[in-house]
Amino acid sequence: MIGIDLCPVMLERARPRAATSPAAVTLVESSATELPYADARFDTVVCVLALCCMPDDRAAVREMHRALRPGGRLLLLDHIPGSRFPVRVVQRLAVPALRLLSSAYHLCRPLRLVERAGFTVVRRERYRLGMVERLVAVKESAHG
Repeated sequence: MIGIDLCPVMLERARPRAATSPAAVTLVESSATELPYADARFDTVVCVLALCCMPDDRAAVREMHRALRPGGRLLLLDHIPGSRFPVRVVQRLAVPALRLLSSAYHLCRPLRLVERAGFTVVRRERYRLGMVERLVAVKESAHG
């Protein structure tokens, strides 16, 4: 198992958990937009609450697609615009403060990014007034 983060501080925070994991875990400092791995290297890519913090979320999703083997799965959980108009208004008003405090955008649309990158979404769920989305997507095999 490989854990990737751009921030060395976050990797240091992850080390104690990685050390006690029943699976071998390697932690790597890297950008999600330029993964240091060959094409079709992974069976599964997991991305949790990270796209909303990336200035180039499209490039990150394309990299996930590239790094997955055909038939591989992308498991994604992220913040999105809420499903109700009043929620979206509050979110839009909060964006400047969120960017200042946490670099989070909270208004990305992972479903569109994933589909445009060539994944097939097999499961989609929304939570928390529609502000959190969970996707399971598959990179199609070369044979269809």
